[in-house]
Amino acid sequence: MSVNGYQSELQGFVRDNISSSGHAAVVEAYHAVREIPYFSSGDRSPYAALKARRGACTAKHIILRDALRIVGFDAVIELVDCDFAAGVPPHSSMPQDLIDQVNAGNIRDIHCWVRTRGDTPQLLDATWPSGLAVYGFSTNSGWTGTGDTYPAVDCVQSVTVSEDVLTEKQRLLDDFSDQEKKRRKKFLGALSSWLDNHSVSVGGKNES
Repeated sequence: MSVNGYQSELQGFVRDNISSSGHAAVVEAYHAVREIPYFSSGDRSPYAALKARRGACTAKHIILRDALRIVGFDAVIELVDCDFAAGVPPHSSMPQDLIDQVNAGNIRDIHCWVRTRGDTPQLLDATWPSGLAVYGFSTNSGWTGTGDTYPAVDCVQSVTVSEDVLTEKQRLLDDFSDQEKKRRKKFLGALSSWLDNHSVSVGGKNES
């Protein structure tokens, strides 16, 4: 990842999307990141997500953490060992193989979300953009800054906090069994393919 390139893209993202101060800036940052279309490409870097204008949970939450720090808020990323499929609602527009995987569940993954720090810590999960609400996803589009947002995953087994998110996530994934890795890769590929054809973000169709 180009550090200078990422910082430049991040500063532009903050400038374009956050105009308020105080806690209102947290709300603006959260929704700006949340509306980035979800897509798991295998490249988890926030720089790639900002350049492509789409990304998965790792990149999106690194962007959110770093944007919040720029506007003066302390935030960290929690890496969550979970069943990722348990948080995905089946929908008739999905191919049957993806529906079967969603219904079967037990797709182990390392999910990410942001935790703000301070007097009233908040869980900020910015995984799903607003357009996915029509498919039954919990998008948190109505969050106004009070309390936690609704997490995108279920069946959480453990939580790890790390500053070096990309390295730590890879370390945790490396501990998965071969079968867990295979099922995870198949599920994320099928989900991303379906989302690429069906997700709708603010302003129009999800574009690559």
